[in-house]
Amino acid sequence: RHLSAVVAQELEELRSLARAPVNTIAEGLDQLKAPIEAWEPERIRDIARYLVRRAQRAEALALPLAGRYANLCLSPI
Repeated sequence: RHLSAVVAQELEELRSLARAPVNTIAEGLDQLKAPIEAWEPERIRDIARYLVRRAQRAEALALPLAGRYANLCLSPI
């Protein structure tokens, strides 16, 4: 239900970090590889913030499913 909004937000953030046009999340993530590997001090803080927000969005998308199993007790096989 919220996936299209999350994708739009991801693309918006990736475009703000990118140095070339970004049409997909995969393209944006590919563009982040070089500055991460180079550890560009002027960009690493913004990239780290983006990655934290990306993880938070992934967690929020998974929460409805994870909530179903919050107190799950598994039996040994």
